[in-house]
Amino acid sequence: MSKLVYILSALLLLISDGFGSETYKRIVDISVQIDSSAGKKVFMLSWNNDDDKAQSFYISRKLKNDEIWTVLDTIAYPANQYIDSTVNGDINALEYQIIKTTIDTSYSGYGYIYAGYDLMMPSYRGIALLVVDETLQKSLNSEIEQYKKDLIGDGYNVIVRYVERAEKFYAPAVSRTKQIIDKVLTEHPNDTFTIILFGRVPVPYSGNTAWDGHQPDHTGAWPADLYYATDREQWTDENVFNNAPARRENKNIPFDGKFDQSVIKNTNIRIGRIDMFNLTDFKETEIELLKRYLKKNHAFRLREFKPKMRALLDDGFRLYNNEAFASNGWMAFSSLLGTNNIDTLSYRYDLRNSDYLWSYGCNAGAYTNIYNIAYSDEMAKFEYGSIFTILLGSYAGDWDTQNNILRSTTASSPSILAAMWSGRPFWFFHHMALGEPIGYSAMISENNRDTYQAAGDKARKGIHIELLGDPTLRMTYPAPPVDFSLASDTTIGKQRIINLQWENPDDDILGYFLFRADSLTGKFKKIRKEIINSTHYRDTLYTTNDIVYMLRSVKHERAVSGSFYNLSQGVFAEVKNVSNIAETKNFQRITIYPNPATNIININLPFPNNVKFIYQITDICGKVIMQSQPHVTNSDNMILQINLSKKIQEIESTVYFIRILANNNIYFGKLLIIN
Repeated sequence: MSKLVYILSALLLLISDGFGSETYKRIVDISVQIDSSAGKKVFMLSWNNDDDKAQSFYISRKLKNDEIWTVLDTIAYPANQYIDSTVNGDINALEYQIIKTTIDTSYSGYGYIYAGYDLMMPSYRGIALLVVDETLQKSLNSEIEQYKKDLIGDGYNVIVRYVERAEKFYAPAVSRTKQIIDKVLTEHPNDTFTIILFGRVPVPYSGNTAWDGHQPDHTGAWPADLYYATDREQWTDENVFNNAPARRENKNIPFDGKFDQSVIKNTNIRIGRIDMFNLTDFKETEIELLKRYLKKNHAFRLREFKPKMRALLDDGFRLYNNEAFASNGWMAFSSLLGTNNIDTLSYRYDLRNSDYLWSYGCNAGAYTNIYNIAYSDEMAKFEYGSIFTILLGSYAGDWDTQNNILRSTTASSPSILAAMWSGRPFWFFHHMALGEPIGYSAMISENNRDTYQAAGDKARKGIHIELLGDPTLRMTYPAPPVDFSLASDTTIGKQRIINLQWENPDDDILGYFLFRADSLTGKFKKIRKEIINSTHYRDTLYTTNDIVYMLRSVKHERAVSGSFYNLSQGVFAEVKNVSNIAETKNFQRITIYPNPATNIININLPFPNNVKFIYQITDICGKVIMQSQPHVTNSDNMILQINLSKKIQEIESTVYFIRILANNNIYFGKLLIIN
């Protein structure tokens, strides 16, 4: 990617863009329909063959976890359809690959789609190992706790480990962090792992390659978080001697703690990094940027903002050494959203104050920008409306730099949550159409050598492949249930009867799945296999222990490549053991004032003198914000005053619920807090 590209880019702007572009011709734009009416599934493929150089289309398929493709047929141009009626009855999902050959053999086209019929999203996704910069433990405690709850609500068993902070490369800190991660991996050998590096977790370096082609100044060690997601035995530090790079961190000599390897063998772990260190173009501090990231992450999961199912693509390279970088965007977005939902517009200008789920931009680059596409200082100044963004440009993939453009996108407002340097190598995202998290796409892209083909074939299995952002994020989330809470808790003999209630969200959902655990960090088990179609549930059990319920909406999603049952974020209701106060509980409303309130609230207690009671304040997800010790009324119709000042910094301006347990009753009411 020489500097000559700056000049060429301006000239190439005159070349036609869109569906007729040369980069678009490097893909096969596949769509699928699935017919199950005859008692078996028939997958009907079609594709855009508007390419007069096309000769043949080679069609293959495989199961999702297979590495080898089964060739089905070869179709000659101009045909553009294939019907696969040979699918076994118990198979609901298949990957299809179509490779296009051309008459003059000057290029090929590649297309992938993950086709599925009514797939059920898993309710358990394995362990999320949250590795946190220890200096953030106090300053971001409440935000980290909410993020942990979000991960639990998405089906993860969350394990948190705090590690030392390293603002510069420091080999001993990298080694100690690896030991902490490996210990957790060893303790859970049979589970699926997702690793989330949060904050200034020590950055490993490895290799002796210029992934962007800039030699010798950028040949050397690059950031390599994949070290944390692979076996330690793969890595050595004794062979590379390269003192030429301009940036100190890229220099690599024996026994300096930077590894020799430029490629990995394999990984079965999804990994991503959320890191706002040294982004001085932003007026916000590192803490404030991390806090903003978690806030917009939470909002996206709860559908508090709903981006349009569209993508923006800005191709500044067009054809470069025949790699056709932007075909990565065309290939990804067509399989996720459909080609008709791709807008070829300016990333730099049209993405501002806009509303796209995906975005792509490539051009000549630097650490802080992609020329005429994206700039770190503009990311700090303007609002860019996307969730997932793909960028490619020289130097930018070396992300552990001041005001790095990739990390700056995730620091921006209001919505970008994940950024990838894709093109060397190409990434493959098609599984996300049917509910897989982006960490899965990162993992298969990191492992890919020959399974998936593309116009660009450089840098496969490189140690530099990195997801900047949350690897657990999915493309779409249904709206979660509303006002999930305990309706009554009655003990009759040894039998405990718990009635739960909630309200339907503003979404087209089928119903709900209900889960139960003995604590928020316990293992949630689905109470019944069938979807619950009502807005209440009666649970009968034999325990007086604390119980936590999790409720998730179920939505039948129709995607570009098929259909699946999607699950919302979980909302929670905590049921405490309060049998020492009352065995049976009926509900009555209470009067709360002022309402809205700031820091002091008053409650008229509708019961007489000398009655034992406790109170709880919970958020709309059921999380207990405050809980009192047992009190006793000192008069009839006593006025209870609660001072929120000690908790006010942790409480957002929103709706909360108050429950008072006393006298064989639960007294309840809603409260709006403004701070």
